[in-house]
Amino acid sequence: MAISRQGQGASRSPFSALADNPFTQPSQQREEEGCGGTFPTGSTATAAPALNGHGPAAAKQPSQQPKGIMGMFAAKAAAKPPSTTKEPKAEAKEAPGGLCPERDFKVECGGFSNRPVYSLKHVPDTSLLVTSGPPDSSLQVWQVSAEDSDVIKSVSAISTENGTGQPWAKIAATSSRAPWVLHGSRLNNVQITEVESKKNVYVSGSRSSEELSAVAFLDCNTLLVCCSKGQLCLADTRQPQGPLEAAPGPAGGQRWCMGVGHGPPNSQPVARLSSGGQLALTDLRKVSEPVACARCSVSSPGSSAEFLAVSWAPALEGCIAVSGFDGTVHVYETRSWDGSGREAEPLFVHKGHAFGGLDAGEGPPVVTAHTWHLQKPRTLLSAASDGSLHIWDWVPPRGSCG
Repeated sequence: MAISRQGQGASRSPFSALADNPFTQPSQQREEEGCGGTFPTGSTATAAPALNGHGPAAAKQPSQQPKGIMGMFAAKAAAKPPSTTKEPKAEAKEAPGGLCPERDFKVECGGFSNRPVYSLKHVPDTSLLVTSGPPDSSLQVWQVSAEDSDVIKSVSAISTENGTGQPWAKIAATSSRAPWVLHGSRLNNVQITEVESKKNVYVSGSRSSEELSAVAFLDCNTLLVCCSKGQLCLADTRQPQGPLEAAPGPAGGQRWCMGVGHGPPNSQPVARLSSGGQLALTDLRKVSEPVACARCSVSSPGSSAEFLAVSWAPALEGCIAVSGFDGTVHVYETRSWDGSGREAEPLFVHKGHAFGGLDAGEGPPVVTAHTWHLQKPRTLLSAASDGSLHIWDWVPPRGSCG
């Protein structure tokens, strides 16, 4: 699922079904580089005048407005003032065995949100999506419509007690027992809500107001949350008012995020990434101490924590991807790491976004999100603050992951 992530003052945020996490802007005309050639993102076609064998035909009547989501995008684009800069015409190219934009990058369905979308999760085994974003910690529930419609519809909202003025909620979803969403912005407001009935099935018993950076289901009975200061917390959902207290976290004033890998319940690998470029790997049987740590070779550690992201490769043992410091995505192999904290050399660095030009804030683009392809082990998708969306492969050095 690709979302247009707009600033807090934005009035509408278009999003369309392309990938699970990366942020992009379907209405923006750009050429994106990927593993299959040049990809046009959201480019528009201009019809040529009709001609016959005796000269130009009479002028055609304006074509009918497209229906469904494409009509919504067209109407939104028509409302914008015309641009004075002329974009180069994008050419549809396909490398041998690669990707073709007209075949592999199509808007299947989409809709508009009247508030910024900072996080989106699909509820497994349903047609429901859950989103969160400023200005509070409430959630919005969406439904991907039936085959006869290409519009993603807003169906309800999940409000939280005292949610006004709180940071936007971090979310995770499961359908192991029923369609549930785990959400919260601070330790003392973590809860699990049944999506359709809006009934709370778990409420944290914590008194701490520590801000959260990530939440995750480990299985239908166990949840894991990461505080922005790096503390990890485990809780049993079968204890509705059970304690949710943070284990001691890393020292220092850095902000942290978390990525949970794939594996048997309660033995999934956990990686934490700090705004200073520190990486810590944790065994869930002892969350208070990392089993290995390293330092990223990033260009600007500590510059910002807004877009920090770390994720485990679903089909490559020991491989993680890191982004959010600049316009690059780094891939690392973790199996040789120890507790020394020395700088780790990446297996691969994707630099495509760094050459995409300036973003809306007139600064170099920063990668805002990335995700691994579930079926192609070394394929990732990434998006940046300039609205670009890339899909790319990487070739590992001999003897590395996989």
